[in-house]
Amino acid sequence: MTVGEILNAIDSIAPFAGQEAWDNSGLVVGDFNQKVNTVIVALDLTSEVLDHAKNMAAQVIITHHPPIFEPTKTFTADMLAFKAAAQGVSVIAAHTNFDGASDGVSDTLAKTLGLKRIKAVNVPGETSSILREGRTSFETADEFARYIAKKLGGGVRFCDGGKKIKKVAVSGGSGKSFVDFVISAGYDAFVTGEVSYNNFLDAKEKGLSIFAAGHFETEFPAMNILTEQLKIACPTLKIVLCGQQSPIMTVV
Repeated sequence: MTVGEILNAIDSIAPFAGQEAWDNSGLVVGDFNQKVNTVIVALDLTSEVLDHAKNMAAQVIITHHPPIFEPTKTFTADMLAFKAAAQGVSVIAAHTNFDGASDGVSDTLAKTLGLKRIKAVNVPGETSSILREGRTSFETADEFARYIAKKLGGGVRFCDGGKKIKKVAVSGGSGKSFVDFVISAGYDAFVTGEVSYNNFLDAKEKGLSIFAAGHFETEFPAMNILTEQLKIACPTLKIVLCGQQSPIMTVV
């Protein structure tokens, strides 16, 4: 297969047309015509991931987060994208298009949490339909927070909106742009990766419990799903998920 054919396979799983206008999903580094036999899947492009690709003689790395977001005027040897190009590795990003895709980041998070009656929620001004809604039943925010921590394997920061937890909104990664909508829509809880202090403050005042379970922790489970989807879509390729850990360490 070629890099271009892999892009088409990803597009069939998570259409690139569904990404947000500010996003940079697609081929970030590389050659559409490059021949490929081995692919590494990772949440982020890091030095460790590049080393893994080198050891596996991989030609492509598929990441969730694009290694280049903003327009850049320089392209120097200390940049990971430069190192990938120098290594002869193409890098493809599937970011907000995969966040909102069927069985993408938010769907996987909702299912991991055991939510029922999961459905996509259309948020005004959004292209990729990232937000998900689901149902659960917990008497207190503290009880739900402990459940989330157990399911995702990390710490959870939360505020208590004072309601029983039944109607839940979910978004992997950074969820701060959804907080106002989630409050106005009357949800009991919002599970996401990270929000700001002021988001917590505002939500608590307005009766919404927010659970910030970690950017990495809320997104990485979906990379397992993407890997399996790609194995089905590209059966001739060797596709390997790179085991990663959150770069954030916590002392309690």
